[in-house]
Amino acid sequence: MSYLDAERVIGPSLAARGFRLEHVADDLEYGGRPAWTLFYRGPDCKVQLCWSDRNGGLTYFLAPVGAPNELGLINESRQWQYMMALSDNPAEPGTPPIGQGNEALWNWLKGLFDNYFESAYSVFRHQSE
Repeated sequence: MSYLDAERVIGPSLAARGFRLEHVADDLEYGGRPAWTLFYRGPDCKVQLCWSDRNGGLTYFLAPVGAPNELGLINESRQWQYMMALSDNPAEPGTPPIGQGNEALWNWLKGLFDNYFESAYSVFRHQSE
């Protein structure tokens, strides 16, 4: 799973919502295994797309604009929150497409992000008030 693909597939969705890519950290480790993360800055919060070989999937986080660019899975600052945990959207995106190729998986991951972002963002902004 490549951070370049994450930026290519999910980046435009974030850009359409007013977020810009702030930082790429592509040489991280989590649990002794490779990891990477993309940090996006918006007008009132940050979004992080995070992948680790240990977890094997893409994880989405939200944090205040002033949060440090740190791996959300470690979250030493305690400012990064799991997007899926914030969302109150009951819709289920279904299961990931198995054996249908990388593009199908990336499209599913984008759908997952799009499905839960607005709800999580709304809850996050409400918490920050």
